[in-house]
Amino acid sequence: MERRNLKDAQKRAAFAKLEHTRNMLKALLKDRSIAQNVRFHMSVELNAFPRKSHQTKMQNRCVQTGRAKGVYRVFKCSRICVRELVSMGALPGVKKASW
Repeated sequence: MERRNLKDAQKRAAFAKLEHTRNMLKALLKDRSIAQNVRFHMSVELNAFPRKSHQTKMQNRCVQTGRAKGVYRVFKCSRICVRELVSMGALPGVKKASW
């Protein structure tokens, strides 16, 4: 569990570190006024970034269990943990639905 969360934290740190550079290179690649060979070298540099620094490699995980599926972004917990927290009354303003 902790290993998964640490690995995800490393991916998020790598993404945050290179996000500005990646966005800048992407914007410059779309600019047609720049010479084609310069844009080619920019695309090679963009492709040389580490794979784990891509935004799509990040996975929302439960902070308590490390579960990757069924995670509520607001609470940063999986549906199972949210249900337990609600039943204990640990989440103020949230209650079990009944109709």
